[in-house]
Amino acid sequence: MAEPEEIQPTNWVRDFVLVAISRFGIFFSFRQVNPVFPVYLASLGASGALIGFIMSSFTMMATVSRPFVGMLIDRSGRKRYLLLGIVLLAVATLGYAWAPGLIFLVIFRMVHGLGWSGCTTTVSTLAADIAPGKRRGAMIAYAGLASNVGGALGPIAGFAAYYRYGFHGMFLVVLGVILLSFIFALPIKEPHREIERDGGRRSWWELLFVRESFLPGAIMGFLAFGHAGISTYIPLFVLQEQLGNPAYYFAVEAGFVIICRPIAGPLSDRFSRHAVIIPGLILQIVGLLLVAFSSSMTMLLVAAGINGLGFGSAHPGLMTLAIDWVPPARRGLSMAQFQTFHDLGIGIGAMSLGILLDLTNKNFSSLYLVSAAVVIIGSVIFLVFGKQPPAARKD
Repeated sequence: MAEPEEIQPTNWVRDFVLVAISRFGIFFSFRQVNPVFPVYLASLGASGALIGFIMSSFTMMATVSRPFVGMLIDRSGRKRYLLLGIVLLAVATLGYAWAPGLIFLVIFRMVHGLGWSGCTTTVSTLAADIAPGKRRGAMIAYAGLASNVGGALGPIAGFAAYYRYGFHGMFLVVLGVILLSFIFALPIKEPHREIERDGGRRSWWELLFVRESFLPGAIMGFLAFGHAGISTYIPLFVLQEQLGNPAYYFAVEAGFVIICRPIAGPLSDRFSRHAVIIPGLILQIVGLLLVAFSSSMTMLLVAAGINGLGFGSAHPGLMTLAIDWVPPARRGLSMAQFQTFHDLGIGIGAMSLGILLDLTNKNFSSLYLVSAAVVIIGSVIFLVFGKQPPAARKD
């Protein structure tokens, strides 16, 4: 039986905008740090495998904590965990600035992952709570624009701050962005929501796992594995091949995501989620194959545009499926599960591709061919099993 449509407050637009601005700051600060961080680790003498391990320690902590975050925000509210997550982002960023050795960077990287799981789970769930059900695909796509604009500007700002102020100066700039995100999150008002009445009869496994939205989350994991080769190793690839400034790739990719999302979201509302997911997966495969054979910045930027279109279509479509197929009272846990699969894909991808990079003597073509192969596997699974799952629900 379908869930009743939730009553939206008259000022939902105000709160939606505040969530989007706070989300922008969270993702902007993350994308300032993340592309520069492998370069920072390499400057400290870390090998490719060690870089992959330290980068993935962030993801491992985010992955372990997300189910508990999802359960908590469903039971006791979203906003408090958003604010706490932002505070942890600030602590981690300060830690990066003064950590005396690699082991301390692992610790602060894990703190960063814990804060990231709190922030990203809550902002995604708040956007879904606030958006009217009939416009959910479009509004989630628009909310995602905040992430994408932050993703476009973050690497540019991060590398610019690094080149001008060094690593420590860049971390302080990032800290300022995080504090602004906290300020904009303070006035957000959560909409009224129902608490799951039969939650006490669920097993411990069902309290941490949402069967109905497993498939879109799992496919997101395959997509994220492929994207891990981009987010973690494109800076090293570009610098090794002397192709130019790595920030250009991230700016073009994010720019095409920004172009794509306002189109893909309404299309998914009008036709179906699958109508944007399947083309997105195909485009992501094509983009990764182009990266594997890129020998110039021009070719790399073409690949960036294709990857942006692919990710910009597939990601919001899969996320909206994960919301469509669960009742509102389980929405926080569903978003936590979805983000967990994303984090697992990024973490496993960063670590395994780092090992591959060492084994192949820094052969980046092999790295991106493997990335494309993993996305192909996920696409086949979605084509075979991607119809409405048993017990699926829609508002």
